[in-house]
Amino acid sequence: MTTRLLLLTVCCTLPHCVLAFPTSLNYIPSADHMERGTVRVELELDGYPTPFSNDPSLQVYTQVGVTDRFEVGLDWVDVNADDDVQFNAKWQVTPESERYPAIAIGLMDVTDRGPLANWYVVASKAAGEDFRLHAGLFDDDATRGMVGVEYYLSDRSELIADWTTGPWAYATVGYWHDLGDGVAALLYYGRCNTRDEKADFVGLNAYWEGAW
Repeated sequence: MTTRLLLLTVCCTLPHCVLAFPTSLNYIPSADHMERGTVRVELELDGYPTPFSNDPSLQVYTQVGVTDRFEVGLDWVDVNADDDVQFNAKWQVTPESERYPAIAIGLMDVTDRGPLANWYVVASKAAGEDFRLHAGLFDDDATRGMVGVEYYLSDRSELIADWTTGPWAYATVGYWHDLGDGVAALLYYGRCNTRDEKADFVGLNAYWEGAW
C-alpha cells in the first residue's frame, strides 16, 4: 500500500506545534507520495478523551500529486482558531527497490514559519508482506528522530504506530480502514512525550482521493 499512505494526521488543539503535513503515517511523514494527477481532501477532528471532547479542533487538508514523485499541499490546521493557511512540499528522491528503501525530503509549515523552518528526510521500506518500516530526521526548532511501522491486517485495513523523539512530540497508534470509492478513515491516539495528559489527544480523520 505504498500509494495509500495518505493519512496526514498530526494536529492537536493543545500545547504542541501544529504543522502542515505531507503524505504521512499518524504523525510522521513517510517517503511515499501521491501519484501524478491525484488530489486529496481531508477533514480531521481532534479532542480528548474522544475526538469530539473539550472544544475539539477541526483541520482541513488538501494535497496534490504534481509529478510522479512530487506533491504539494495547503492546510488549514485549526479552522476554529482561524489560523493561517500552511504549505508543504515533498520530493521522493529515490523510489523503493528490492534492496533499498524509498527516500524523500520535504518542507512543512512553510507559510507560517519560513521556507526552511521545518524540514525532514525519511526512508520507507517494506519488510515482508505484512509490515512497512519508516525512519528519518525532522527539524523544527531542534533535530528529532522519527520511526514508524505499518502492519497490514488486510488489503483494506491496517494498524499504524509512530514516534517522534524530544519534548512535546508524540507516540501514536491508530487504525486505518478503506471505506471504498476513494474514501478512508483513521482513528488514532497520540501520547505526548512530556507526559502531560492535557497534551494527549484522540484524532478522527476522514479523506477522499481522486483524479484531477
